[in-house]
Amino acid sequence: MVPRAGRVRLWLRRLGGFGRRDRAAGIALSGATVVAMVWANVAWSSYRDLWRAVPPLPGPLDLGFSLRNWVEQGAMTGFFALVGLEIRREISAGELRSWRRASVPIAAALAGMAVPAAIYAFVVAGSLGGRGWGIPMATDVAFAVGALALVVGGRPRLRVFLMTLAVADDIASVVLLVVFYNVGLDPVWVALGLAALGAMAAVESVEPAWGRIEMVLGCVAWWALARGGVEAAVVGVPIGALALPSRLSSTAVGRQGPRGWEERITPWVNLGVLPLFALADAGLHLADVDFSSSGALRVFTAIVLARVIGKPLGVATAARALRRIPSGHYDARIDRRDIVGIGVLAGMGFTVPLLIVHAALPAGPLADSAILGLLCATVVAAASGAVVLRQ
Repeated sequence: MVPRAGRVRLWLRRLGGFGRRDRAAGIALSGATVVAMVWANVAWSSYRDLWRAVPPLPGPLDLGFSLRNWVEQGAMTGFFALVGLEIRREISAGELRSWRRASVPIAAALAGMAVPAAIYAFVVAGSLGGRGWGIPMATDVAFAVGALALVVGGRPRLRVFLMTLAVADDIASVVLLVVFYNVGLDPVWVALGLAALGAMAAVESVEPAWGRIEMVLGCVAWWALARGGVEAAVVGVPIGALALPSRLSSTAVGRQGPRGWEERITPWVNLGVLPLFALADAGLHLADVDFSSSGALRVFTAIVLARVIGKPLGVATAARALRRIPSGHYDARIDRRDIVGIGVLAGMGFTVPLLIVHAALPAGPLADSAILGLLCATVVAAASGAVVLRQ
């Protein structure tokens, strides 16, 4: 008979193995979203009060963050660190290592962001909510890749294309979040945070083995940017791209470099960080959704149209245009229907779009209608993507 401690270790290994699968994040996010919606609509006051509570923190760490802020700015740093690892891997040994190989998915990602933003701006023009043009732009990597795994399973070329598109989308989304959706910045703290990030890059260029020093500098950058009013979670990107791969990682599931760290971190992000984020941010009290409020219905309509129509339109148009360029790199084994299906799945959006909702729109009817729009668009995109890719 296996001892209890052995059974626990075996169960944890199996859970970690499941957490590394593409579908794990999608399943965990979906489950947490359902729980959040049920909780918010059955016991709204307890849901609201919990996530609005401000944990007491002594001394200079007292950032005045609510529990929801700590999830968005603290826990989500792990998600962005995983994004940084994926970026480094793709640049060093993946589809982003040469422009010729990356041109199609990068162009598809950029067009798949620009077209939804244009649709949103057109629908919302002249009403409140215009600042939310960035909400429909970002692709939800966890949902999209998880849905692809559930829909088509063993088609690695589609996964590579979607992952490359998603990484390019992630880079643009992080820039978008930092440049356009940080208001009320404190220049002194922001300068300190940027200086810490610059020091991290300098240490990496001089002595890559000093990963621990880079991690300390990353923590300083996070704290300073949080004090300065910046979306501090995005500091995870340089931490993942620079600090983590620099540390000795031979114990990271038996593999070296970014891939080893990805395998170590992915279960924590997929089964911990992302469901926690959904639980904290997806709890929409449906009774408070008021489409009669000025601009609310337009925001909802714009997000659904932008994500369900704009995403596949932008992705497919860019991919088709580059396919006609003789020097372009295009995998002929990915046909037009596959590209459209990838574009449809890219319409699933939750993590970064939710962060942009809270940064771009005031709490109330506009933000509520935006969250509902993201939920509806994600469900429609998942169902439509399954139909397109299974034909």
